[in-house]
Amino acid sequence: MIFWSGLGFLVVIIPIVVFAVLMGLFGQDTSWVTPVGTALSLTSIWLTGKKLNDGQERILVDETTGEKIRFHANHTFYFIRMEYWAIIALLVVVLTIFVKFFLDKSVV
Repeated sequence: MIFWSGLGFLVVIIPIVVFAVLMGLFGQDTSWVTPVGTALSLTSIWLTGKKLNDGQERILVDETTGEKIRFHANHTFYFIRMEYWAIIALLVVVLTIFVKFFLDKSVV
């Protein structure tokens, strides 16, 4: 079963590549790799999704019926457009931070 259309699989590939490059260059010991990698990944997913999905659409006109059919770029992952995955991931990050710092009683 395919869960993406077009280049939607880049939603998974972009963060893997970003974190692999950052960890390869700077190692895992630096505390800033995770937030910077997350920010770079989400920004890259958003910009890539916007660029790919905002392409020009083509209109095909059926000669016999005159019906117009629109074709446009469709790059999705689990039926959600690529750029929206950046927003979803950002909301998950914010929720995780909120829970960790405001609701988790073990953090002192």
